Amino acid sequence: MEPVGPLMTGWSSTLKIIPGNFVNPTASQLLFYDFVAGVGTMKGFDAATGLVHIGPDRPGWRTTWQIAPLTLPGFPITSFLLYDPTLGEAMVCHWDTAGGEASMTPLQVGWRRTWNIVPAHNSAQDNAVLFHDTASGQLFCFKFGYSGGEATMENGWVFPDGSTTNGPATLDGAELAIYQAQIIPGDFSGTGREFYFHLPRTSVSGGTPTNF
Repeated sequence: MEPVGPLMTGWSSTLKIIPGNFVNPTASQLLFYDFVAGVGTMKGFDAATGLVHIGPDRPGWRTTWQIAPLTLPGFPITSFLLYDPTLGEAMVCHWDTAGGEASMTPLQVGWRRTWNIVPAHNSAQDNAVLFHDTASGQLFCFKFGYSGGEATMENGWVFPDGSTTNGPATLDGAELAIYQAQIIPGDFSGTGREFYFHLPRTSVSGGTPTNF
């Protein structure tokens, strides 16, 4: 392994880092979210100096966001879902280099407060996002799109007859409930969209899947 830039020190120890093409669709950028300070920052990479700011630091972010990157069909750069499980609120944003985060939806209210949100491995193709209710164990799937200047949300699973649903997921005709799972998106058997569930032996009712 060879470094491609200088060693960078002095970083906050409370950062969550989300990769994506948030500014330039042909290069990667990193969204830095300090969940203690409530600050969001976008950075790109310079081989000589390391990471460089792209736009302003954005103080005043909630300290309770879950952040999931989204690739909306028809929108040229990566957007991101901000979900606050403490209030059951969410919105989709993209990054504006002048002003920071820019909303692509009104603030959504009334969401469950127990979601764990996991983007699919190939979200650039169909933008499926798995919603796991950590309290009930239920699994739901949604797709995010882009229409009329706003982000949209629709059912993520399609049946052979063309009908759709967002869930809850079933296994052998019974509603599937999975608890305490580590969910890892991937393409494990070549179908393009799967989730691997690493879970305790007693955490499943309705079946014992390893991928979905």
